[in-house]
Amino acid sequence: MGDRRTKDRRVADRRVSERRIEDRRTTEKGIIKISVKKLIWYGIIVIIVTAFIVTCIFYIKDKIEEGKNNENTGYYVTDQQEENGYQDEEEEIGYSCDVFIDGDKTEIKAGETVTYALNVANIKAEDGIIMFETHIDYDTNAFTCKTINDNDSGWNQASMIENYLTMTRKDLTPNSEDQMIIKLEFTAKEDIKIGEQFITFLDMKFTMDNDRIFSVDDQIATVEIVEK
Repeated sequence: MGDRRTKDRRVADRRVSERRIEDRRTTEKGIIKISVKKLIWYGIIVIIVTAFIVTCIFYIKDKIEEGKNNENTGYYVTDQQEENGYQDEEEEIGYSCDVFIDGDKTEIKAGETVTYALNVANIKAEDGIIMFETHIDYDTNAFTCKTINDNDSGWNQASMIENYLTMTRKDLTPNSEDQMIIKLEFTAKEDIKIGEQFITFLDMKFTMDNDRIFSVDDQIATVEIVEK
């Protein structure tokens, strides 16, 4: 009888021991899982902080470079402006003038001609302007175009290449007086459509004697085509 009790006790003790070992293993697994989760979160936090620091470094570097450009030149010149020979921007230096496109007619018929005079006034460009450029956009299927240069205008005969007009003053001396630069004659073709036609002067630029360039707003001339 005593041997049996001793045996039962040993079995019970072994089960308790096995249960304790199993509980300890479960606890250790839980600890490992918690540690892995913490490591993942720590890794995410490190990545976010590193990215923030790198962004701040590049931002500060760009600001320092921009400050050096402003200090050395007094204004910021883009790569494209430098390539095109621009030295200043109109908004920063305040050079400007008013451009007027004056037509002698508001409506024409097929085969007829409308003439536009390009005038400038209120020139604010140090000693004045010496060169003018613009791209003339119009329906080449509706009109033919030619330039009419006034000998008394002070400007050379126009150069027109693929609708890009370039003018320079005859004496190459800058002038700031109100003046007419050029006249343009548009003749409506016989098969032109009835209705409004638009002639747009794009990318108008003026050059001063110091090779600085400033731009003015585009101008649109409108003519009505009526039946014969």
